[in-house]
Amino acid sequence: RQPSPGEGDQSDDDPSQPLTKASFDDLPPHMRNLGQPLFNQSHLDDICPTAAPEEEVALAKESEGLIGKLRLMLYPCESSDPETRMGGERFCPVRKDPSAAAPIVTTVRWRRSVVTAYSAVNEEGWIKVGYKGMWGWARADLFEQINECRRYELFGGNNIFFFEGRVMMGPDLATFRMSNILILLPVCLWLGMVYPNLENDATTWLIVQLGVASLCLAALWRTATTDPGIIPRREPHEPFVVPPEVARAVPSDIEKAQSGPINTTASPAGFKYCKSCRIYRPPRSKHCYSCNNCVDRFDHHCPWTGTCIGRRNYKYFYTFVNLCSLLCLTIFVSSLLLTKQEADKAQVDKDGNVVDQESSRYDNILNAFSVYPGAPILMVYTLFAFFSVFGLTFFHTVLICIGETTSENLKGVFWDSSAGKKKPNKDDEGGVRNCSKHWCGKVPPSRLGDRREIIHFA
Repeated sequence: RQPSPGEGDQSDDDPSQPLTKASFDDLPPHMRNLGQPLFNQSHLDDICPTAAPEEEVALAKESEGLIGKLRLMLYPCESSDPETRMGGERFCPVRKDPSAAAPIVTTVRWRRSVVTAYSAVNEEGWIKVGYKGMWGWARADLFEQINECRRYELFGGNNIFFFEGRVMMGPDLATFRMSNILILLPVCLWLGMVYPNLENDATTWLIVQLGVASLCLAALWRTATTDPGIIPRREPHEPFVVPPEVARAVPSDIEKAQSGPINTTASPAGFKYCKSCRIYRPPRSKHCYSCNNCVDRFDHHCPWTGTCIGRRNYKYFYTFVNLCSLLCLTIFVSSLLLTKQEADKAQVDKDGNVVDQESSRYDNILNAFSVYPGAPILMVYTLFAFFSVFGLTFFHTVLICIGETTSENLKGVFWDSSAGKKKPNKDDEGGVRNCSKHWCGKVPPSRLGDRREIIHFA
């Protein structure tokens, strides 16, 4: 919030100010305004109470004040230091303490990364920053203080944003690109080697093939660019909020819970405290370490879509695997028809008589493969892919019918091994109603808000 007049004001000769005049003069111009903290220590105690988790208390005690927000500057680096270069641009290693031998906590490397500053610049030119739920010491000359940024720049997970936050994708962009190639490659081969040689219903096959391929790619991109149900994390300086369900479940600890977690291992009322995100995540949610987010109704992390599969994009993911199975089936059948078409031609001699010999039948099939080599290649490719993807389709169909997620099923959350029977699952309303909720249920709104919104700090 905006500090009140006089709150956090510190003069240059204040002995509590860690930034000396000499070190201040050595700083780049864009960093010199960091000598004046926006919040003093007393205000930091108000927003980060002493009853908070131990690591947050330690951070509050070690910090001289909450400075504000800093943005990593990415431009051609003049220094030859390999630790601050990446493809001709600067990036910043964040260390546990300001020394060359200190282990790195994390690395700020994405373009337009915004971090939180928790101290003024020390004499050596280092500053304590928080980034993606972690904090450490970083080189101050790699940052500049900002007064505003877009909401997506404050996001603490590993997701990647495009077009000023309009598009959000997961961290596995390489495998996501591979998924697109694995879909487009057989379709292109089919268009170039199978479709031109089909004599019967060629136009129909073309419409079906292009339609299924387009829907398959659309479902893939919809899955990859939809927020899976990310639960916003809490920064160390932000107030601790306890869900009412947790407070009611543990009434004796309500007062303590106002400023820190009740229990970091137990699950009161189905909620569980996440140490990475510093929040109580709701039932059936889980922290994904690939995306570094807590995801509501977490199913699994899918590298082929590049993101997590959760409450908000599971419907699109299930549609995607179904369409993949259908695409493999249509390519396989049409390639098989082309092979049969050529083999039937070879079974008729020059006089129009049908040669009905067992040996010549196999020879004709091999001859068809040699005439149209793309057909057997596509048949082998799509047959292997079909059984792989169809198995996934069948598995998720069963999960929808029994009201479980992949994570819950693999861990046996609803299975009592001692009794040898299934535990009660309040979300299982029967196969018909479960399927109805899956297809007809409304997708809840994203908790991330408008990612393009401009946030002002001072």
